Amino acid sequence: KDLAELYVLAGAYAEAEDLFCQVKKIEATKLGVDHQSHATTMLGLAEVYEMTGRYEHAEGLLISARGILEKKLGEQDPKYIRCVTSLAGLYTSMQDYRRARE
Repeated sequence: KDLAELYVLAGAYAEAEDLFCQVKKIEATKLGVDHQSHATTMLGLAEVYEMTGRYEHAEGLLISARGILEKKLGEQDPKYIRCVTSLAGLYTSMQDYRRARE
């Protein structure tokens, strides 16, 4: 997952997407789809999707990750807050300002 994040920072989105997808699949199998690590991988993948203009894919992942992180960590946790902030940023990118404020 760390290498995927480095790819994002370098602007190598295709490579980052491939790695995030691999990690997501492994985590789903080994840890379960409700694990917080799986949720943070979905968050990273969603950010790649947003950066490449695939907003609908990003939205679904962010909504799923938000639910997992809220359940596992609570609304005060920094990972949950990052996810909610990313979702608001996505809605801003989509020019859906009403949902961005929610």
